[in-house]
Amino acid sequence: MTTIQQMFFNSGYSLSTDGIVRSALDFTINTTSGNTYTFLGASSTTYDIAVLNDPNGRKSIRFPITYSGTSFVFNNQIQTVNPTPLSTPNFNILNDIFYIFINGYLGVGGIYGASESGWDFYSMTFNSKPIFRVSGTVTDAYYITSPFSPASLTNSVQIMYTTDASINGGNGLYPSSYGGNSYFYFSI
Repeated sequence: MTTIQQMFFNSGYSLSTDGIVRSALDFTINTTSGNTYTFLGASSTTYDIAVLNDPNGRKSIRFPITYSGTSFVFNNQIQTVNPTPLSTPNFNILNDIFYIFINGYLGVGGIYGASESGWDFYSMTFNSKPIFRVSGTVTDAYYITSPFSPASLTNSVQIMYTTDASINGGNGLYPSSYGGNSYFYFSI
């Protein structure tokens, strides 16, 4: 038994020995990027999910997301779009296993957009948690936030594009279909 295993064992926690991921510690210690593992949901349903690295190299699970882009708005205006980002099956899976990732990291990748640098901002929130607020041009960008710890998940994204009275430009955030695939990444 390794030192870290002894530490967990002596504290009353035993790591999974059947290959099923039941906790954040199971995910951290018993999974390796590039493999598929069985995750136990809060409903006692199991799911086979691939573990991989996010664009920053952090061990994660990911779900494809869909969201609308924003379009140019006139001076001193805000355009807000509230799409549903995850397909129903994927959201149900995430909701069931989220107890493993609560207080972990939420990332979103495959982000493209363009606006006036420094003044016109586009942003995204998930479950009312801000993920990013950025201006200028981004190409296949990745943003991450922590901790992501809502008591319950809602399948809601808010996309905002804000202009001011200076020189306005760009179209804000491009839709998820622009330039490739977009994903949510959940890690610990």
